[in-house]
Amino acid sequence: FWADPTHVNPRWLSMLFSICSVSTLIRGTVGISPTSREDAIADANQFLAASGKCLVRGEYHRPQPFVLEALMMYAQCKNMQSLDSSREAGAIFGMVVRLAREMGYHRDPDSLGSFSPFEGEMRRRFWALCKQADLMVSFQLGLPSNICLENCDTKSPRNLADSDFDVDTDVLPPSRSENEATGLLWFIVKDRQMDSFYKVCRDALSFREKSHAEILQLDSEIRQMYTTIPSVLRTRPLADSIADPPFLIMARIYVEFIYLKSLCVFHRKYMTRGNQFSTNSCKEAGQRLVRQFIEISSEFSPGGRLHGHRWMLTNFTMNDFLLGVMVLCLVVHNYRRESSSTAGQNVEEDILPLLKQAYAICV
Repeated sequence: FWADPTHVNPRWLSMLFSICSVSTLIRGTVGISPTSREDAIADANQFLAASGKCLVRGEYHRPQPFVLEALMMYAQCKNMQSLDSSREAGAIFGMVVRLAREMGYHRDPDSLGSFSPFEGEMRRRFWALCKQADLMVSFQLGLPSNICLENCDTKSPRNLADSDFDVDTDVLPPSRSENEATGLLWFIVKDRQMDSFYKVCRDALSFREKSHAEILQLDSEIRQMYTTIPSVLRTRPLADSIADPPFLIMARIYVEFIYLKSLCVFHRKYMTRGNQFSTNSCKEAGQRLVRQFIEISSEFSPGGRLHGHRWMLTNFTMNDFLLGVMVLCLVVHNYRRESSSTAGQNVEEDILPLLKQAYAICV
């Protein structure tokens, strides 16, 4: 690049500007830059504007090398700028999905047979990212996913460190043990969770109601998926995580919240129709989600263990927290509407203190 900047691939240059943008944003967030957060955001936006110009120059709408990666990184930069959902990022993720399908990413590379082991595994990683980003953002915006999983056969990526393979690898090594917290493990586990979360989101937007037997079946699938999460990625009290790096702590939260969010989103619809099993499921999942967020929120404050990693508090995590709060409010409302029984009073005694703490955090 430095030897001949004028002839660089503009889509590659877009990725470089996106990296500069997100690193500038992180520096401002964690306070290691002398500039204020507002100045850091302004600087990050300059890099992002340059990234966007490179995408236009590189004809981002055509299937070609680096276009998917450049668009994905640009959208992620947009998504990291606020704790609110980004409609612009959602639109770009949707564009990425369509381009990725045109380029065959929804088919496993082994089925196509024209890719090296390195290329195939990187395509699996990218398609897994497509699924996760599109489904999570679509859910935030109340829209159906742009991906129909029934029409895809791409396998999950292997649990490999970047040092395990490269462009010259002839045969991919087997996955590492899931007891080993590699940088990619949480991403692979999250990819597996998308199957049940996809079904949950589809049901939430459907006008068709499931029978009680069907409710129990999908509930069982969600809980069964949770049992497959490796112990190293199971959440634990922060007091028991003294030696764990901040990234691992947050990775556990990400994985846990997808599970709890799945239960909340799925059962909320049936709780409002008086299903007691769904009401209990919403109450338990909502309480657990909000409690865990309250615990970690103090660690993001000055002096907390996660203060230097505040950039890891994303709008996905914040949206999950607000979902848990909303579900608990709905539980209290339902009990108040239906009866003034002792059971209802006990529920309020459990939930109202949590909601007061949540309210303080929101303010």
